[in-house]
Amino acid sequence: MQLSTMELGETIRSYRKERGLRLEDLADDQISVSTISNIERGYSHVKEEKVRYLLEKLGIDFHQLNALETKQKQKDDLYLLELKAVETWISSGNSKRAWEWLKKNRLSETHALAHFYHFSKGKYYFSQEDYEKAITEYQTVLRITKVAHVHHPLELECYREICHSLYLLGSYEQSLEVADRGMEWIEEGEKRKKNKDAELTLAGLRVLCLIQLERMNEAYYFYSSFWSDVPLIRSSYLIIQLYMGKVRLSRALGLNKEAIQLLEEAIRWCGENGEHSLVCECWLMLANVYHEQGLIEFADVAYRTALALEDRIKERSLVVQTYLEYGMFYLKEQQYEAAKEKIEQVVFLSKRWNDFTSLAKAYVYLGDLQVELNQLENGLNQYLQAKEIAKKGSAQIRLTVLERLAETYRTMEDDQKFMDSLIEKFAFEQELREKVGH
Repeated sequence: MQLSTMELGETIRSYRKERGLRLEDLADDQISVSTISNIERGYSHVKEEKVRYLLEKLGIDFHQLNALETKQKQKDDLYLLELKAVETWISSGNSKRAWEWLKKNRLSETHALAHFYHFSKGKYYFSQEDYEKAITEYQTVLRITKVAHVHHPLELECYREICHSLYLLGSYEQSLEVADRGMEWIEEGEKRKKNKDAELTLAGLRVLCLIQLERMNEAYYFYSSFWSDVPLIRSSYLIIQLYMGKVRLSRALGLNKEAIQLLEEAIRWCGENGEHSLVCECWLMLANVYHEQGLIEFADVAYRTALALEDRIKERSLVVQTYLEYGMFYLKEQQYEAAKEKIEQVVFLSKRWNDFTSLAKAYVYLGDLQVELNQLENGLNQYLQAKEIAKKGSAQIRLTVLERLAETYRTMEDDQKFMDSLIEKFAFEQELREKVGH
C-alpha cells in the first residue's frame, strides 16, 4: 500500500482531534512530536514507515483509513467549492460577502488546504486594490508549498498575481524579477500541470514592465515569443494593455503604420467582446497617432468616434478624458470655438462629478486659449481659478498652474508677481521632495 502524506495529513489530524489527543500523547521513542506534526502537514519528506507507525498508534487499519479519507475528502471538496463561490462573489462585486466568509472560515497555515485559502484571500485584497496585502497572501501560498516540498500549479498563479500587483504599484523592476522567477518555474517543471492563461499573463506583464523601464528593443523582441497567443488570455483589460504596449513600442521605433494596424485590430477585438470603454481608449490613441503624423482629418474622425461612445462608457473619468483630449486637439489646431465648446463640457462634467484634477486642467486649457487669443487678463483669471481648484487635485496639475501663472506674469511684465509665482512654485516642489524623502 503506497501512502501519500499530502492526502493523509489532514485525515490523521482530524481523527486525532476528534479523539481529543495531543501530539504529545502520541509521541514516543520511535516517533517525535515534530515528525507527527510534519505528517499532519503533509510534508512529503517524512518516511513511510513513520506514517504507518502513527496509523498503528491511532488504531487505524486499512479499511478504516479508506473510510476516513473518503469523509475527509468530502469535507475538503465542500470547502474548495465554497472557495470557488468566494471567488465568484469577488469577481461579481459582492466583496463584503466574500470577506465575511473568509473571516469565518480561516485556516491555519498547516492545514492541507491553507494555500487555497490564502490565494482566495489574496484575490479579495487585489479586488479592493490593496495590492500590498494581496502580495503578502500570495507570498504565504508560495511559502506553504515550499515548506511542504511540493510543486503546486497555484505557485504559477501566485507569481502572476504578485507580478501584476507590483506592476500596478509602479514597482516595475520588482515586477520584472517576479515575472522572471515565474518563467523559471515554468521551464523547470516540464511535467507540471500547465496553466496557459497564467503563463501568457506572466509573459504579458513581463513585456509591459520592459516597456515601462524603456527597454524597448528587448520588449519588442520578447513580444514575438507569445503575441500569437495573446487572444487566449482571459483578462480583456490585460489583452488591450498588451495591444497598447505594442503600439507604444511601434511608435517609439518609428513604426507608425504598424501602430495604426495594431490599434485597428484592438478596436475590432474590443468591439466583438463588448468592451466599450477599451474601444474608446483605442480610438483616443489612434487619434493621437494620426495627429502626430499631421493627419488632422483622420485624427478628428478618431476623436469624434471616441466621443460617440459616451453613453456606453461606465467610467466617468474616461468620458472627461475624451472631451479634454478632443478640446486640446482643437486648441493645438487653433480651432478656438470648437476647443472652447469641448473644454467647457469638461468644466460642466468635472463640477458634476467632483473631479477636481480634470476641472483644474480644463481651466488651464481655457486660460491657454485666451492667451493664444492675446487676451492675457482673461487667461490670467482662468489660471487663478485653476490655482484654487488645483489645491484639491493632483500635485502635477498644481505645478502646471504655477508655471502658467509665472509665464503669464512675465509676459505682462509684472515682475513682482512673476517672482512671487516662481517662489511659490519652488516652495511647492521642495514640499513634494520632502514628502518623497519621508
